[in-house]
Amino acid sequence: MFARFHSSQTVRSSARVRNHPAWLSAQASFRRVLAGSLCLATCATGLWVRPARAEGSRDLFPSGAPGNRGNITWTSNSAAGFRSRTLMRVYANAGEFILMGSSAVGVRNGDIEVFNPGTVTGSVANETIPTSANFTCTSDRPSTGFIANRTQELAGPESIDGTGNTTGYTPCWYQAPSTGIYFIAMYGPSGANSNQSSNNGATGSIATVNTGNNQNTGISAWDVTVRNSQASTADLNGRLHTFFITMNMGANGRNLNSDLYPVTVDGYRYEIDIRGLDPFGFRIFGNQLGNLDSDGTTPLYHDVLGTNGAIANPEGG
Repeated sequence: MFARFHSSQTVRSSARVRNHPAWLSAQASFRRVLAGSLCLATCATGLWVRPARAEGSRDLFPSGAPGNRGNITWTSNSAAGFRSRTLMRVYANAGEFILMGSSAVGVRNGDIEVFNPGTVTGSVANETIPTSANFTCTSDRPSTGFIANRTQELAGPESIDGTGNTTGYTPCWYQAPSTGIYFIAMYGPSGANSNQSSNNGATGSIATVNTGNNQNTGISAWDVTVRNSQASTADLNGRLHTFFITMNMGANGRNLNSDLYPVTVDGYRYEIDIRGLDPFGFRIFGNQLGNLDSDGTTPLYHDVLGTNGAIANPEGG
């Protein structure tokens, strides 16, 4: 697991990583995670066996959470060899429904697109994404998918038929034509191919969802939920994962307190308890190698220090 924050020293002093020997069945491993992937989860207190819920910003920033909100980003920029974007992966069985929303859908060029299993190729953080999506919220389900406020964010999606969970947002939805892992791309108001700064759109307040144009390449609130029918309000938790998260806190002097749950290929689940890091713009990257020693092959098993934010000259090569 490679996490790039404001400084490696801060990572060592403020983040706590715990290993839990929760052996997953082969089915659960396939459904919930791929090698080195990250499950986004709630920061509520309790036993470690709490479920790895992965709906979105409502779990990264639950009710009563301390600290500040960060926006996920999707830009045309690259840095340190990686594309600066957050591509989500969600497992769905044929016939199940993928419900989606964000604070940017319909705001200028803000949108959400879905790509069917097998259509996105290439290495993690440098994926080749088809020019045409299999589903686009603003064109295939117009006037849906907009998360307007904190109440809707915390409530999650209404039922697709509108009869249940009516305090939630009206979801954009896609019925899975086959069983597999779908790719979800969420674009801020600047659209899919912009490098416009998202700094001003990240207000920092967990209690406030920004729905304005100034989110730019960022998204203040977002959600991906799987359910089994149009009338259902029962979330099928643990279906969403990602290998790569890009986020922006908007400024320094703001603290992140979310929990993440990476799962490894041998079935172990880890908890990363992010306790008050001050990262500004940052990435969290889950992979199978981690940092390598200067020989280029031996795992380093600790942080890498560099001379700038891009770690252009890492210590030890």
